[in-house]
Amino acid sequence: MDKPQRLRALLAGAEGLPPLFSLWTHLPAVDRDANQLADATWTFACRHDVDVIKTMPNGMYAVEDYGCALDFTAVAEGGVARVTATPVRHPEDWVSLPKLDIGTGALGRELNALRRLLALVDGQIPVVFTVFSPLTVAAKLSRGAVFDHARTPAGQAAVDIGLASIAAVTGRLAAAAIAAGAAGVFFATQHVGRGVVSDTQFEALAVPHDIAVLQAAAMGWCTIVHLHGDDVRFFDVAERYPAQAINWHVWETPPSLADARAFTGKTLVGGLNRWSVTARDMVAVKQQIGAGRTATQGHRHLVTPGCTLRHPLDEAVLDQVRAWVRAA
Repeated sequence: MDKPQRLRALLAGAEGLPPLFSLWTHLPAVDRDANQLADATWTFACRHDVDVIKTMPNGMYAVEDYGCALDFTAVAEGGVARVTATPVRHPEDWVSLPKLDIGTGALGRELNALRRLLALVDGQIPVVFTVFSPLTVAAKLSRGAVFDHARTPAGQAAVDIGLASIAAVTGRLAAAAIAAGAAGVFFATQHVGRGVVSDTQFEALAVPHDIAVLQAAAMGWCTIVHLHGDDVRFFDVAERYPAQAINWHVWETPPSLADARAFTGKTLVGGLNRWSVTARDMVAVKQQIGAGRTATQGHRHLVTPGCTLRHPLDEAVLDQVRAWVRAA
């Protein structure tokens, strides 16, 4: 079987497959240029012989077209990008969000990067296209003020209009990516942690808009939901969100791979603690790979980091990770 066939078989629950894995990071030197981003992503995928390619855009691409001022200087040293100025400062600003055109600006750039990447891949490796949940986009766009804005009934109504607008454009983007040839989307949400949003906020601000985007991506055959952070609502999402696979910070926060496997038949994506990889803690990395294999028996398990690998990257460490996974 080739790589797309192996991934399809893994998602379908086939037994006896060789261990499948992937890696991803940010590409801060080139990730605001479509051609360079596509070329660097393909080079990274070939260098590490991954079984699925996750697109690696800058973490703020979804808010660029709303007119934010952005600072990317910390990314190359292992930090994160920041919004330094935003047009969304008051609850009423959510009602007047512009209707973004996915064919232009940063969204168009990401689709162009995807199309070039798919041309380079030429069907050899499945590609999933990274999108962010509407609440994640709203939190970045407002520098976290979305939660304060939603505290009153009038404010929540305004926020809901904004979230619906963001969900609509994200859904169109996801559908366009799949129509271009992506296997599905990598749906990243940073607001499923119990310490980040309350149950009420999760149900009102996250769930309906998340599901709307995932339904728009339903034509894909490999959609992965990424649950970012600690104490995530894994079991709620696994049961309710329409996706083939779930990725979370395995070894950093519950559930364990064994508990997740006992609960859901969806494919589990993870098993490498990103901080162990970054710290070159090879004893821990080897133990994680073995423990993951024991917990899942390789059944519907794609070995990856729990989250983006931060810079600086040690290629020799990544080579060893691949060798251990393949031998597991």
